[in-house]
Order: sequence, then C-alpha cells, then structure tokens
Amino acid sequence: MAESAAPATIVVAGCGNGKTVAAYLWAKRWALGKKLFFAYPTTGTTSAGFEDYLLAQTHLERALIHGRAQVDLQAMIGSPEDDPFEAASRLDSLKAWGQQVIACTVDTVLGLIQNQRRGLFSAPAISCGAFVFDEVHNYDKRLFGELLTFLRMFPGAPVLLMSASIPPARLDALRRILGGHMSEVIPGEPELENRPRYRMESRSSPEECWPEVLRSLERGEKVLWVCNTVGDALKVLKHESAKHIPSLIYHSRFRYRDRVERQKDVLAAFAPTAPPCLVVATQVCEMSLDISAGLLITALAPLPALVQRMGRLNRFAEEGSSA
Repeated sequence: MAESAAPATIVVAGCGNGKTVAAYLWAKRWALGKKLFFAYPTTGTTSAGFEDYLLAQTHLERALIHGRAQVDLQAMIGSPEDDPFEAASRLDSLKAWGQQVIACTVDTVLGLIQNQRRGLFSAPAISCGAFVFDEVHNYDKRLFGELLTFLRMFPGAPVLLMSASIPPARLDALRRILGGHMSEVIPGEPELENRPRYRMESRSSPEECWPEVLRSLERGEKVLWVCNTVGDALKVLKHESAKHIPSLIYHSRFRYRDRVERQKDVLAAFAPTAPPCLVVATQVCEMSLDISAGLLITALAPLPALVQRMGRLNRFAEEGSSA
C-alpha cells in the first residue's frame, strides 16, 4: 500500500492484515502537504479509530469529527461536559480547516455531495485533502452512489478505499470511475489470507449451539454470538444457560453514551488476560472492532456480513495454530 504508484488505491484484505496501520504508511506518501481525512462508516468506529491511532499523537494537529464526538472525547480524556451540540457541530466542521489528520464519519466528507452543512463547512479542507475510506462494503446503495459521485468530482485526489470484501459489481463501478488514476487492487498478504483459521459447522436451531458454547467457555475461550436482530440477541441472553455464565450484550439500541461504555466493556472482556465470557451482539460488532473469539456463533446473513463476523474469530491465528 505504501508503495502504490497511483493516487487511487483499493485494498481488499481480510481482518487482521493490518490495513489501518498500512493506511497511515500510504498517507505518509500521498497525504504529504495535504489534510488527511480518515473516514469511517459509524460514529463508534470513528471514535475507536481516533482513540487507537491518533489520541496519543500529540505532535500532530488532529481532530475527531462526528455528531457525537463531544461525548466520546469526554469519555476518552475525562473533560467536563460542554454544550450546546449544534454550535459544537459547526465548530467541529471548521476545525478541519486547521488540522493535519481528521478522523471522521464518512458523511463528513460525502456530506459535500449531499449538500449537508457539515460537508459545506468543511469544503475548504476537503478540497485540498487526501482520503481514506474504511469498510466501504458497509455503504448502502445511496451512500455508495455518493462515493462514486465524490470520486468523479475530485479526479486525481489521493484516495485509499479499504474493505475485507467488495462485491464484483461495486468493484467494477469503482474501476470505471477511477480509470487511469487507479492502481491494481491490492489483496491481503497470502500467508495470512490462506492461513487455516476456521472449522465451520451448522446447527438447525440456537438451542443446539449451547453445548458447544459451554464447552468453549470451559476451555477458557471467549465466545461471540452474533444475531441479526436485537430481539434475537435478547432471547439468547435470557436463555437459562446464559444466566449461569459471565455474559453481556452489545447492540445499537443503547443510548449513545451507554453504547460507548458497552463497547469498552466488550473490548475489556476480550482482552487476552480477561476470563472466559459470552458476548451476544448484533451487526454492530462487524466493523472495526478489534476482538478475537475462540468460538463464533452466527445467524445466517449476507456473505459480506458473514465475512466481517468471521473476522472476529481467531483473528490473530499464528502459523501452525489450531483452527
């Protein structure tokens, strides 16, 4: 990625390949003298990316920009609560003018296409920017269309698009828009991509999954159970077996401040030194959540979603380790 010879680069690589670190190496070349916008799909992944990679970089002029950034920054650094949020939204957008690196939600950049105030306020900074779009497989049809429009409006702008899986039709659309500005698609490291990580088995009902869950916990492993709806997740957590084991739930219906805290709880539960536990989650666990389970239980879902969920299983498998 760092050696890409074209301003537009697409990376399709599985979880655990180190795409985010490589993206900053790409930026060392292509964002030189420009403002770097690192665009994530959700507020949660944006704040996590800022905290993991930028918060401690005090030598950089950096900013976290999204609608709930004030809440997350308070949680990160323990500063007193400020308001009002509408004024903060405007000021956050203007902050981008003077920053070197901006971690933001994708609408901060593509809001320029949508004619949103945040995008319009940031327009001077965007016009001289370099852009990393992470998790592009997660864009819905409308948002992906706006990404294509943005790429058409800014031909030759340094752009890095990253995903674990991009459907062929969307990849073809990107190739048509980027044309000669684009290098060949960069795949993941073959040694990592082809490393045996998974042993897959099917069950006809959630009830049949519980014996394996309990055996995994007895082996000292962490278990991630992903459901397609909040209702199904609650049913799992209320199961009789779940009442006797360490467990927690993570989904999008928590109040935002509580959801931020719950995400921290999930990360702590999956720390290498943490005891075995069961985390029941919905699709919110699919994006930019740096956890590795010993057992994954998942409902059937579209293939891109399954790829993302499997990225939370045996994430850091080493050569010769068991699947």
